[in-house]
Amino acid sequence: MIRSLVRRLALLKSGTPKVDPGAPDLLCREVADAEVPQPEPDGKNHFCLWGGLEPAPTWKKYVKMHGSAVKPLLEAGRLWLLAREGEIPNAIDWAATHYLAFSDGRTLSFTDRAWGDFAQAVVDMREGYLSYFDGRYDWPDDED
Repeated sequence: MIRSLVRRLALLKSGTPKVDPGAPDLLCREVADAEVPQPEPDGKNHFCLWGGLEPAPTWKKYVKMHGSAVKPLLEAGRLWLLAREGEIPNAIDWAATHYLAFSDGRTLSFTDRAWGDFAQAVVDMREGYLSYFDGRYDWPDDED
């Protein structure tokens, strides 16, 4: 467990973008659809990602391929997932019933495959979206 925490901290440090000090922090939280209904996509305030990327991209490539409008949401979502207690949610259980809400009022949801893409890019071991599809996923330990 200690080694997996060390890996999460290393991922946080390695991928933390340089931020404009005058820019407001974008906070992210997980929302279950039973708590708040998922908004309809309008292209401005709600984004829904599709997935199934092959080959599995690195975090840097993953963010770049989604473009500048979604980049701050992905970065905030990444920080949320790295700081989240417990295991990494699997796509089957999480994507259909949850989405991410941000402090600026925007929201982000994922298809099952897109959640797998996101999780594998955050973990950054390039194992592919199916690695986070339907099982239990503890944070990996660092390699010895």
